[in-house]
Amino acid sequence: FSTSLQASEDKVRTQLTGQLLNANTTYVDLFFYDNFIDFEEKAFRLSLDENDQFQLELFLSEAKTITFTYNSQEQTLFLEPGDDLKMVYDVRFNESIPSFSGKGATNNKYLAEANKKFKQYTPAFVRNLMSRTTSDDFKAQLDKIRSEKFRFFKQNCLSLSTAFYAFAKADID
Repeated sequence: FSTSLQASEDKVRTQLTGQLLNANTTYVDLFFYDNFIDFEEKAFRLSLDENDQFQLELFLSEAKTITFTYNSQEQTLFLEPGDDLKMVYDVRFNESIPSFSGKGATNNKYLAEANKKFKQYTPAFVRNLMSRTTSDDFKAQLDKIRSEKFRFFKQNCLSLSTAFYAFAKADID
């Protein structure tokens, strides 16, 4: 099944196609903010075809982070104008990450691996850390987490797009 958003002069065709392996439902959900000033939301429920595949065509003028949800499993995706991202996701395992190919694959592979590696550092984790440590210990722990994330970034940043490089670096800071 495919869905697309309208084209306009300043927007570039961007495509996400995917296949779920071991799917046990008939759809996936995708969500993103089209506009961060007024938080205009775009949400899609895409039906899977007979091969458990889906397709989304967007016309973007800027990069977007998209939340992909299957059952209760979420993956964050990063799409830039002109990307043609292909994703294969074995949903049988909660800890698995999708495989990516096509334009935008390197950025999304990094994002999936970083999210898996650092998933324990949620806002709830930080609040808990703040409530049970002194301010000096809290700062030391945050510095340690930031250093760990920055090491991972430096080891994997060479082939990232310019926009994603800035996004990934800002996510650390």
